Amino acid sequence: MHKKPTVYIAELTYDTIVISNEYFPIAIGYIVAYAEKHLPDLFTFKLFNFPDSILDAIDSKSPDILALSYFPWNYNLSLMVAEYYIRRNPNGTVVFGGGGLPLESKRRIEFFKTNEQVDIFVMYDGEFGFLEILKLYLSTGGDKVKMITKDPIKGCIYLDRKEDTLIKGEVIPRPKDLDKIPS
Repeated sequence: MHKKPTVYIAELTYDTIVISNEYFPIAIGYIVAYAEKHLPDLFTFKLFNFPDSILDAIDSKSPDILALSYFPWNYNLSLMVAEYYIRRNPNGTVVFGGGGLPLESKRRIEFFKTNEQVDIFVMYDGEFGFLEILKLYLSTGGDKVKMITKDPIKGCIYLDRKEDTLIKGEVIPRPKDLDKIPS
């Protein structure tokens, strides 16, 4: 029996002096629920909201995939956690998602070059692109090199680091029937 790949997914908030956002990170819950509906029992998911808890978890058992939100209020935290993870698991896959990626191609290339720890960025609605990444992970046996080599991933963007070009997947249309999305 093969072990199920582990995915840590986080929407981090600062908690140094006070908790900067006292909210439940519902978006990552939706993303996991959607993935579990379409790929039942194929991954083990663990959700996080605070930096110390995810750093401790990475030290205890490094995940196969690390997925982090990237918004103006938490991008430094997410980048720091991704860097921490890659130092411990250089073959691990780092996925970002959220509204913080620049719109212009030149600035997107700059983002990926500056933040080499980020492998793939999920665009638009996270549930759909992230599911595509999980399917690709399974079909490549988790081989990150095979995952990000010239073939677009629906709903995602990444940098082909050999060619210095962005590889952008097609936009995945939202389902017209919202009952198909677990909540």
